[in-house]
Amino acid sequence: MLMKRNMVAFDCGNSSCRVILGVYDGEQITTEVISQIPNYMVRVHQYFHWDILMIYQKLLEGLKEAVKRAGTIHSIGICTWGVDFALFDKQGLMIQNPLSYRNSIGAEILEQMSEEQRTYLFEQTGILCDKINSVNMIKGMMEKMQSVVFCGHKLLMIPDILNYLFTGCMVNEPSELSTTQLMDARKRGLSEEVLRTMEIPSGLFATIGKHGTAIGMLHSNVKEILGISYDVPVICVPSHDTAAAVLAIPAEEEEFLFVSTGTWALIGMELEEPIVNEEVRKRCLTNEIGAFNKITLLRNSAGMFIVQRIKEEYEGEHGNIGWEELNSLGDRHEGIVPLFPVNHTSFF
Repeated sequence: MLMKRNMVAFDCGNSSCRVILGVYDGEQITTEVISQIPNYMVRVHQYFHWDILMIYQKLLEGLKEAVKRAGTIHSIGICTWGVDFALFDKQGLMIQNPLSYRNSIGAEILEQMSEEQRTYLFEQTGILCDKINSVNMIKGMMEKMQSVVFCGHKLLMIPDILNYLFTGCMVNEPSELSTTQLMDARKRGLSEEVLRTMEIPSGLFATIGKHGTAIGMLHSNVKEILGISYDVPVICVPSHDTAAAVLAIPAEEEEFLFVSTGTWALIGMELEEPIVNEEVRKRCLTNEIGAFNKITLLRNSAGMFIVQRIKEEYEGEHGNIGWEELNSLGDRHEGIVPLFPVNHTSFF
């Protein structure tokens, strides 16, 4: 009989971060949410940042509680939102907190691109040009934050950062890296053509990880905090939350459509290979790298971010309110319900 396995998942979204304990008994997995903490952007002057060290600290606290409940942890995996990143210097020190894709930097860069340039980038990568793509933030930082970029030795995406803080190992997970628009979805590797065109050095990136393999073991300092002496592997899982969600869909069919909803709503299907043609581009579809080299052909739409912002604005005037109470406000509304385009740029 297979030994029971205790696995910890770190699930980080734009509104909250969870630590989940999964127990596999040889036949099925049961899960328990150990902790959940709010996540939010921090505005410093004109820029929005993510407080990645706060997130790390809270995940560490949740992991400690998971160890306490389970006794032994056999593996850890991390998934988060896409596109955001931080730069690290040659000593492995983070230069600044990750900027949020909600900043205007990416949109300003994208507006400077011609239609020919946008078409070229799509043809080279299979990824639709979008203001949130990391490539635009990188280029914007080259213009607005030259001293930060000058010191940058490695670029790690959000889950890569957390993996590094827990293990000391720098690895770029492929599903996350594809959201940069610097990877060729056909080759599942960085596009040297796009890197040259955008004047981004390929040496800025770490080794690309392989799903199902270990990124590294928990760092000795982390083990000391947890009060354990055994090694725990941190696994290279599909770290982009969309890729993780699609992998977990309990579909019996080989071909199926999905709607994965959180801050964003992703509508699409899973493929063996990307579709890169003019029809895909005109229909605003994109070929993201998914789990175990699959492709998620999808369209990005506004999700629950508008509701999240309504809650924050309401609480600013009336104090804290639960989600059920917030929903009841809508239920009590009488009269016409206005319709509006949720993907309008004013809601970004």
